[in-house]
Amino acid sequence: MRVQDHIGLISWSLADKALFILYGFVLIVIMNYTMPAEFGLYSLLIGLHTWIFTISDSFSLQSLIQFGMNEGNRRKVNLIALGSHLLLTLGISLVVFVLRYPLADLFNEPRILDVAAFLPVLSIAFIPRTYSQKIIYRIQNMFYLFLTNFVFFGVMSVMIFLKISTVKFLSFNDLAYIYLFGSIASSLMALVLIRKELRFSRTGEIGWRKVYNFSWKMTVINLLHSFPRNIDIFIIKIFFPIETIGLYAAAKNLFRLFEEILNAMNGLVYPSAVKNEAANNKQALFDLMTKSVSFIFVGFAGLVIVLETGVSEWLINLVLNERYMQSVGYFNLLIIAAPFLALWYIFSIMMAKNKLIDIIKISTVSFLCSLTMMLIIGVLQLDKMVPLGYGTYIIVSGILAFYYGNNYLQFKFNYIFRAFNDIFFYLKKKYYLK
Repeated sequence: MRVQDHIGLISWSLADKALFILYGFVLIVIMNYTMPAEFGLYSLLIGLHTWIFTISDSFSLQSLIQFGMNEGNRRKVNLIALGSHLLLTLGISLVVFVLRYPLADLFNEPRILDVAAFLPVLSIAFIPRTYSQKIIYRIQNMFYLFLTNFVFFGVMSVMIFLKISTVKFLSFNDLAYIYLFGSIASSLMALVLIRKELRFSRTGEIGWRKVYNFSWKMTVINLLHSFPRNIDIFIIKIFFPIETIGLYAAAKNLFRLFEEILNAMNGLVYPSAVKNEAANNKQALFDLMTKSVSFIFVGFAGLVIVLETGVSEWLINLVLNERYMQSVGYFNLLIIAAPFLALWYIFSIMMAKNKLIDIIKISTVSFLCSLTMMLIIGVLQLDKMVPLGYGTYIIVSGILAFYYGNNYLQFKFNYIFRAFNDIFFYLKKKYYLK
């Protein structure tokens, strides 16, 4: 594949990524006009909503790409994916709604009732957006993807700035309705763009069993992987007040800088890993693994060292008001785990080799360690240690990924620092150093 032949695809993909980064600045504005308790409640809603749709994406929507490429099966795949997507997202949302009173008692938070009541409505608004975007990935029209996200973030941003220009304060209800209207607008745009692809049929060679056999492993992986990232705040809420959730959620949103860098790079690493594995190009696959791990590990480690010297406190003081100053400690504790994110690239190699069961084992152990840490922090009321729950998942999964790479992929410890040698030899070649 020549890059110049796909410059449009790549350009719109980068433009789409830029939207997420730009909305990160809007999110900072949101926090400055929202009390920690209100932002904490909003984070509970978005965390639960995101987790539900992450699970459905793995179980339902991924089949649109995996099996929908076959024209003969496409209409039936469309129907199967839509049916299971509706069943999962609405089903879980309605279960949460039905159990809203016991959940409010469990989490010692009466306003969980508001979260549970809003969740089904938000799910209905979000279903067309997520379903359509997966079809957009199938037809590889990144301009359409950009448009749907532009409308999503654009509508929310305009509504936010209009609101704060008059009221100077954002409540949970304000944020929830703004997210809802952004979802509706984006869903409508997406449906218009892919309307010609919305064809359904009950006939075709593909069946539920084949779709299930493909999707269940990835669903389990994402179920375990997304829990510490999205649902940890619910475990924390059992033991701590909603204000703590808001402060921690603010730190997690800042930490997503590292996660977004990882996601952007993985969009390049995983397809290359699959291609080299299919071609049995072992050396290229090995170089891809060691280079991606090393450069991100070294880069993240350097950035963490700089931030821990006081730069993070200066930056957070610069962008957030005094209500969120406790987030500095949470952020500094969380970023200690950031270099271990680099070891997750080994998972991309494992996926390319179809070692999904091994990934499930690693994810299960990491999840249990993370959950144990959350419960210890909660029971002992170690409120300053709250980020260690998610941090434990990152560190343990990173170490276990390295252990797997070391034993089965010949990934030795010194390869983590390969970036230094690569940089040196590059400079030596470029500037003819002796």
